[in-house]
Amino acid sequence: MRREIYPEELNYFYQKTGEAIWHLQIVEDFLVKLYMVKGVIVSPGRLTEIEAQSELVKLEKKTLGQLISLLEKSDWVSQDFIVRLKEFNSIRKWIVHNSGRQSGESLYTDQGRFDFISKIVEFTNLAVGFQKEIRDSLVDYGEEKNVSKENIFDEARIRIDRLKGRI
Repeated sequence: MRREIYPEELNYFYQKTGEAIWHLQIVEDFLVKLYMVKGVIVSPGRLTEIEAQSELVKLEKKTLGQLISLLEKSDWVSQDFIVRLKEFNSIRKWIVHNSGRQSGESLYTDQGRFDFISKIVEFTNLAVGFQKEIRDSLVDYGEEKNVSKENIFDEARIRIDRLKGRI
């Protein structure tokens, strides 16, 4: 049965889409840090802070697809990780570029709305999973390079406090 989407459903749809894009941006940021730490810095103290900032600015301009290509050329991420990132990027392309054109009509049926939002929620769940996986990989790598987990998280806490205006 076809019907218009209710305002509450539309609000939920927008909220879930925004949440998905927010988590996508976090994954991109984590991938930049992963590449920066494992591919550019390699070991603590290798670059000056200015050199590291310059490299970081360049990497932050890259799209998800470009980051995946950089990682694919490296030997420090698994092929499985690359395959999963490519699948994630494919869903991202649908959400960001094609969902309205390809699936917008489906929002006028109950099953279509359910399928549409389920795909967006699945994407968000994948993004959250990647965030944890990348974070854990960075922490493990830091420990391999004799950077303690406490130091890594102390820096994160300081940055969060700064963002919150506490310091």
